[in-house]
Amino acid sequence: VFACGYASASENPEVFVQMGHSGSVTAVALTPDGRYVLTGDVDGNIKLWDAAGGFEIRTYTGQHQRIFGLRFSPDGKRFLSNGHGNGSPSSTLWEIATGRQIRKFEDASGAFSSDGRQIQLWSNGTFSVWDLFLEKQTVISQFNPPEDMHEYAFSDDGRYALVLMKDGHLVLWDMRAQQKLKTFQGISESSHLIKKVRGVFSAVFSPDYKHVVTWSNYSPFPGEPQINHYMELWDMATGTKKILKGHADRIEAVVFSADSRYLVTPSVDGSIRLWEIAAGREVRTFGGAIPKDADSGREWFTSIAFSANSKHILSGSGNEAKLWDVATGKIKKIYTGRAQGVLSVVLSPDGRKAVLGKNDGSIDICDLSTGNIVKLMQAHHYGVYTLSVSSAGTRLLSGSSDQTLKLWEFPTLKPLKTFSGFPHWVEAATFSPDGRYAVSGDGEGYLRLFDLQSDQEIRAVRDHNRRLQHVAFSPDGKYVLSRGFTDTTSSWIRLWNAADLTLVREIGWGLIAGDGRHALVMQSKGPFGTDPPRLFSIVDVFNPKEEKIFAVGGFPLAVSPNQHYVLSRDSGNRVMFYDTITHRTHLSSSAHLSGVNAAVFSSDDKFTLSASDDGTARLWETASGREMARMISFTDGEWVVITPEGYYNSSANGDKHLNVRIGNNVYGVDQYRE
Repeated sequence: VFACGYASASENPEVFVQMGHSGSVTAVALTPDGRYVLTGDVDGNIKLWDAAGGFEIRTYTGQHQRIFGLRFSPDGKRFLSNGHGNGSPSSTLWEIATGRQIRKFEDASGAFSSDGRQIQLWSNGTFSVWDLFLEKQTVISQFNPPEDMHEYAFSDDGRYALVLMKDGHLVLWDMRAQQKLKTFQGISESSHLIKKVRGVFSAVFSPDYKHVVTWSNYSPFPGEPQINHYMELWDMATGTKKILKGHADRIEAVVFSADSRYLVTPSVDGSIRLWEIAAGREVRTFGGAIPKDADSGREWFTSIAFSANSKHILSGSGNEAKLWDVATGKIKKIYTGRAQGVLSVVLSPDGRKAVLGKNDGSIDICDLSTGNIVKLMQAHHYGVYTLSVSSAGTRLLSGSSDQTLKLWEFPTLKPLKTFSGFPHWVEAATFSPDGRYAVSGDGEGYLRLFDLQSDQEIRAVRDHNRRLQHVAFSPDGKYVLSRGFTDTTSSWIRLWNAADLTLVREIGWGLIAGDGRHALVMQSKGPFGTDPPRLFSIVDVFNPKEEKIFAVGGFPLAVSPNQHYVLSRDSGNRVMFYDTITHRTHLSSSAHLSGVNAAVFSSDDKFTLSASDDGTARLWETASGREMARMISFTDGEWVVITPEGYYNSSANGDKHLNVRIGNNVYGVDQYRE
């Protein structure tokens, strides 16, 4: 066992798992000296990587928006992240070495000035600069667009705006003088795409301001006519253009090299293309362009960056980034992790084992007393959305998006029975208290009752018009509770007779508690997770009466068996524990890096287990919110269980997924074993 405590001092070693991104990589950047790589994703997470070694160094969190741009300062000591979410942009300044968030600029997108002394900010047509030394913001200009304008785009430094007029002409606008400099010759083809179909006008200026590229990032829906995807390369001196054709689908970005000689474009068609500006021609294709009608599993390049010396390009696709050699077109390094997202969790009745359902269809069993994952197997073809252990602790149910429900011996995971024929994903399943029966719920809203002694389906009823996500038996086994969606936002609970699945009563909007007898019921109709917090009460479904009303923040996910706690997640994927006795809320000591899919309490309420798309299942001390351990398994079959202090257990080769950071230097854990 390797032990290395987390410490605040930058020179103390820190051990962590290389997780990579769980969400799509939407922005990439290289430091000016080429030593480090930055990647940002759709969940707002940003990661720093060692460019040469491919090691993950640090994760920057707190923006909580889709990252669409990353910019290093000229000295490589700081960076800006531009994000967009909830209808508005923001730009955040970070210190690379410490991970410290220095300042956040709301409702703005930013870039560094060429000398690194200022941050140039765009906000609703206003261009301003933030002086990094004086810590003062100065408004430079306000864009006053002409009346017949259709769309516009700005240069980073605020010198120019390129205006697309309603008649299709392009006008170069002097931002400081607030006047027209030039009308480009000819009609921009982007105007036709924007007017006729869903399209967004985009423009990028070359660093030397001799050229500007315009395009419309449009991708037709199935059945719509195909449109050639190309760019218009405009000469800013003459106002003439060249057409750059080659991509077969939407162009995601256009980036110029630092010397303005080349530009590179990633596309949904599965290719990256390098173009020579002077000749107006394609030089090289990276990756293999895949026909439009190809399988949806094709690689989709979403972001791109040039190295400062133009010898390399960095691309983002899926949940990884790739460094390419421009001269050879070959991949030099891939920046990624290999953890599998966790969709469902359950604890054994004695609380000693945690069972994890993964998005690749595998099931892990972790012995919480030893910190070992004692069983890891491929159980389904696709994601495991529900798990249940019988009260005797001898059998397991698993439901999957492969439209099957499976019965297993527990904890050996010996297969006993597969129930198939479901019309949709199996998203909920549980045992009766005596283990003789099981009930399931699926994505079409069907509630099904099974006799596990005869292995037969007894009855099925249509519960809800949409997904049915939670089912539970009452403690005496005579009733079934179901929770499903009646529309896209509201969660409705119903009570049924277990014998024949006839409806007894409707309970209301909310969650089913872990004891199968109580429910967290919303006192006003509407979606979870709104601000201000919604009002709830805990109701005995068999003896409804007026209960004390309380406010629960975030998005509620689980109610403890003793109704002492309600677990929610906040907008930053931090777990929230609401105490129904003291009416106080405390937060978990750390946050998941992506969506929290499920949570379950131990039978005595002392511990909580949460599952996330970030590849971790985390064990918490309920009363304090302290993280106790993370359980992680990887696509290569290896696994790691690690504590916040750096103590870990792993499979034979699992620790190859561990890194040790000292400052911003990262090493493999094999150099530090005792």
